[in-house]
Amino acid sequence: STTKTEFKETQEKDPKDPGDSITFNLGYSFTSNLKLAWQTINMSDESAPDGDYNDKEGYRVHDIAINYKPSSIKGLTLVGGIDNITDEEYISHISENRTLTYQRGNPDTANSADFEPGRNIKVSVSYKF
Repeated sequence: STTKTEFKETQEKDPKDPGDSITFNLGYSFTSNLKLAWQTINMSDESAPDGDYNDKEGYRVHDIAINYKPSSIKGLTLVGGIDNITDEEYISHISENRTLTYQRGNPDTANSADFEPGRNIKVSVSYKF
Protein backbone atom coordinates (compact mmCIF):
# COMPACT_ATOMS: atom_id res chain seq x y z
CA SER A 1 0.00 0.00 0.00
CA THR A 2 1.06 3.55 -0.48
CA THR A 3 -0.19 6.68 1.22
CA LYS A 4 0.69 10.24 0.28
CA THR A 5 -1.17 12.98 2.14
CA GLU A 6 -0.63 16.70 2.26
CA PHE A 7 -2.53 19.69 3.52
CA LYS A 8 -4.42 21.51 0.78
CA GLU A 9 -3.56 25.06 1.86
CA THR A 10 0.13 24.62 2.75
CA GLN A 11 1.01 21.65 0.51
CA GLU A 12 2.91 20.26 3.52
CA LYS A 13 3.03 16.55 4.16
CA ASP A 14 0.91 15.20 7.02
CA PRO A 15 3.35 13.98 9.72
CA LYS A 16 0.89 11.20 10.64
CA ASP A 17 1.01 9.74 7.12
CA PRO A 18 1.88 6.05 7.58
CA GLY A 19 3.89 5.86 4.36
CA ASP A 20 4.45 2.84 2.13
CA SER A 21 4.31 -0.82 3.08
CA ILE A 22 4.39 -4.24 1.51
CA THR A 23 2.56 -7.12 3.16
CA PHE A 24 3.11 -10.72 2.11
CA ASN A 25 0.89 -13.56 3.33
CA LEU A 26 1.47 -17.24 2.74
CA GLY A 27 -0.80 -20.02 3.90
CA TYR A 28 -0.65 -23.77 3.61
CA SER A 29 -3.32 -26.33 4.50
CA PHE A 30 -1.82 -29.64 5.57
CA THR A 31 -5.36 -31.01 5.94
CA SER A 32 -8.78 -29.38 6.09
CA ASN A 33 -8.31 -29.13 9.88
CA LEU A 34 -4.65 -28.03 10.08
CA LYS A 35 -3.40 -24.79 8.53
CA LEU A 36 -0.16 -22.81 8.72
CA ALA A 37 0.02 -19.06 8.03
CA TRP A 38 3.00 -16.72 7.67
CA GLN A 39 2.87 -12.94 7.25
CA THR A 40 5.59 -10.36 6.65
CA ILE A 41 5.05 -6.61 6.90
CA ASN A 42 7.76 -4.42 5.39
CA MET A 43 7.47 -0.68 6.12
CA SER A 44 9.64 1.72 4.12
CA ASP A 45 11.60 4.60 5.64
CA GLU A 46 9.51 7.75 5.66
CA SER A 47 10.90 11.26 6.05
CA ALA A 48 8.80 13.55 8.22
CA PRO A 49 8.16 17.26 7.65
CA ASP A 50 9.60 19.77 10.10
CA GLY A 51 7.74 19.87 13.38
CA ASP A 52 7.14 17.64 16.35
CA TYR A 53 7.78 14.33 14.60
CA ASN A 54 10.99 12.57 13.61
CA ASP A 55 11.73 10.58 10.48
CA LYS A 56 10.11 7.15 10.46
CA GLU A 57 12.60 4.32 10.23
CA GLY A 58 11.49 1.33 8.19
CA TYR A 59 11.03 -2.08 9.73
CA ARG A 60 10.18 -5.68 8.83
CA VAL A 61 8.05 -7.91 11.05
CA HIS A 62 7.36 -11.63 10.57
CA ASP A 63 4.45 -13.53 12.17
CA ILE A 64 3.64 -17.23 12.02
CA ALA A 65 0.58 -19.13 13.24
CA ILE A 66 -0.86 -22.63 13.15
CA ASN A 67 -4.60 -23.24 13.29
CA TYR A 68 -6.08 -26.61 14.23
CA LYS A 69 -9.75 -27.61 14.28
CA PRO A 70 -10.06 -31.13 15.65
CA SER A 71 -12.79 -33.04 13.82
CA SER A 72 -13.69 -34.90 17.03
CA ILE A 73 -14.99 -31.68 18.70
CA LYS A 74 -17.13 -29.59 16.36
CA GLY A 75 -16.68 -25.83 16.96
CA LEU A 76 -13.31 -26.10 18.74
CA THR A 77 -10.34 -24.14 17.33
CA LEU A 78 -6.78 -24.12 18.64
CA VAL A 79 -4.36 -21.42 17.47
CA GLY A 80 -0.69 -21.07 18.33
CA GLY A 81 1.83 -18.67 16.92
CA ILE A 82 4.64 -16.20 17.25
CA ASP A 83 4.28 -12.53 16.35
CA ASN A 84 7.40 -10.49 15.59
CA ILE A 85 9.56 -13.63 15.34
CA THR A 86 12.84 -11.71 15.04
CA ASP A 87 11.99 -9.44 18.02
CA GLU A 88 12.33 -6.32 15.86
CA GLU A 89 12.55 -3.02 17.78
CA TYR A 90 10.30 -0.54 15.99
CA ILE A 91 7.76 2.23 16.31
CA SER A 92 4.61 1.91 14.24
CA HIS A 93 4.41 4.60 11.57
CA ILE A 94 1.00 5.62 12.89
CA SER A 95 2.18 5.97 16.50
CA GLU A 96 1.12 9.20 18.21
CA ASN A 97 4.19 9.26 20.48
CA ARG A 98 6.96 9.89 17.96
CA THR A 99 9.36 12.58 19.12
CA LEU A 100 12.25 14.43 17.50
CA THR A 101 14.76 12.95 19.98
CA TYR A 102 14.30 9.23 19.23
CA GLN A 103 17.26 7.39 17.70
CA ARG A 104 17.14 3.63 17.13
CA GLY A 105 19.45 1.77 19.50
CA ASN A 106 20.15 4.82 21.68
CA PRO A 107 18.74 4.01 25.15
CA ASP A 108 18.96 7.66 26.22
CA THR A 109 16.25 8.61 23.71
CA ALA A 110 14.08 5.49 23.85
CA ASN A 111 12.13 6.56 26.95
CA SER A 112 10.11 9.06 24.91
CA ALA A 113 9.23 6.67 22.07
CA ASP A 114 6.19 4.37 21.99
CA PHE A 115 7.66 1.05 20.83
CA GLU A 116 5.51 -1.81 19.56
CA PRO A 117 5.62 -5.08 21.53
CA GLY A 118 8.57 -7.36 20.88
CA ARG A 119 8.28 -11.07 20.21
CA ASN A 120 4.93 -12.42 21.35
CA ILE A 121 4.11 -16.11 21.76
CA LYS A 122 0.39 -16.80 21.69
CA VAL A 123 -1.91 -19.73 22.24
CA SER A 124 -5.68 -19.54 22.11
CA VAL A 125 -8.56 -21.94 22.47
CA SER A 126 -12.02 -21.03 21.24
CA TYR A 127 -15.27 -22.91 21.08
CA LYS A 128 -18.14 -21.82 18.85
CA PHE A 129 -21.59 -23.12 19.72
